[in-house]
Amino acid sequence: MTFSLVYGDVKLVADAGFGKVAHIPHILDSDHVYHRLGSKYLNERGIGHWNPENRFTPCTAPTDRSIKDYGDWLINFLEWAETRKIKLHQCEYQTHLIDRYQAEMLSGKWSRDGKALSGTTVNLRVQEACNFLKWMADKELRTAFDVPYTVGRAQQETPLRKRRHASKQRRGKAQPKKKLLRIPTDDEIAKFLASIYVGCDEVYGLMCETVLVCALRREEIHCWRVDTLDPNPVNWVINDKTAPPPQQRVQVTIKYGAKGGDFGLDNGDKVGPERNVWIPLGHAYRLHNYYMKGRNNALRKSINKKRSVDEKKQSIKSNVHLFLEEKTGLRVSYSQFYHAWKSGDLPYKEWTPHFARDWWACSVLWKAMQEYKVLLNLPSQVSSVLLTMHAITVIQIQISPALGHASEETTMTYLHWISDMLGFNIIINYELENEDAYEKLITVGK
Repeated sequence: MTFSLVYGDVKLVADAGFGKVAHIPHILDSDHVYHRLGSKYLNERGIGHWNPENRFTPCTAPTDRSIKDYGDWLINFLEWAETRKIKLHQCEYQTHLIDRYQAEMLSGKWSRDGKALSGTTVNLRVQEACNFLKWMADKELRTAFDVPYTVGRAQQETPLRKRRHASKQRRGKAQPKKKLLRIPTDDEIAKFLASIYVGCDEVYGLMCETVLVCALRREEIHCWRVDTLDPNPVNWVINDKTAPPPQQRVQVTIKYGAKGGDFGLDNGDKVGPERNVWIPLGHAYRLHNYYMKGRNNALRKSINKKRSVDEKKQSIKSNVHLFLEEKTGLRVSYSQFYHAWKSGDLPYKEWTPHFARDWWACSVLWKAMQEYKVLLNLPSQVSSVLLTMHAITVIQIQISPALGHASEETTMTYLHWISDMLGFNIIINYELENEDAYEKLITVGK
């Protein structure tokens, strides 16, 4: 038996007088017994009574998704400690977490399939173990738990400039691998999507295609509502009605399941920060046709199982999600969608909905840069500056808002990709405010 993260019946837990923590999972140990310390830790984190950064002052509660992640990372450490017979109140940072726990994950000795884990995964697990042991120390359940940090000033390269900032780095962290983009070709994408439509029900093909054209996260497509795209095409917001239909796009607002701030729950879905995305007009009509036909057929199967008219009406009213499983009429689950995605003819083994967001971003950036390839004929420094500026503009104005983030690291990743594709050098320390330098570059170009 292994440790497990278990969710209770929210209503039963609330009725028993524990409503504040009813939504928070608890931990069962290898004997399937309630793990008191681990569960209490998750409860205090889940309601905002404790967090690693603000340890003695109540704070904003993390999202349900974050709590699940904390729980998953923690049970891995707890299971390791029990297997290696490490007592929690004696566990030390360097001796146990770095030299043994981290080292075993990096070597593959402590992993499900015996393969080395990525530096990012290892760091998340070790950090959560540190957080848990800090919490134990704060609750006087063990002696102080010290984590060594290196404090200084680091230089961070950002688009068009370099800046220095205060840096606090946990010592002994595993080195994460630099993100390398592997972008499938259009033919590979078409082959993948066709395999989903053929091998799975229509709903899964439609979900996968929506991810590809909208760059949605898995949670966002799972939470797509019947009114995310207005059921009446007359009300659609179209970018340019005078353009040919293949060039027209429809605007929709994404907020359910969105990453970022937490604005409560709606029908069980986290309400996150809103952002607008554009979808091709043709795909909007495919979604609309599914809503009118395929979804209704699926919903009918679910409704027919209800006995009374009132139950049937309530079922229709409460069923707010667009994508329903064809055979049962129930909402397509998070895992069902992922399994359908992975069952397709993948461009490469690791291809996931998350990497589809990179494919979308690079496709948009590539198309936007094609008109500016003529700049490559200018002197190298001039072409590098102008192409870099244009790429950054596209990323910041078009790509980042659609993806729902503004990560400088991601910006640099996309810049490096387009630089490799077009063969120009990225200029990241050029100061836009330096007008004299800019004029000098332009003069050279003339």
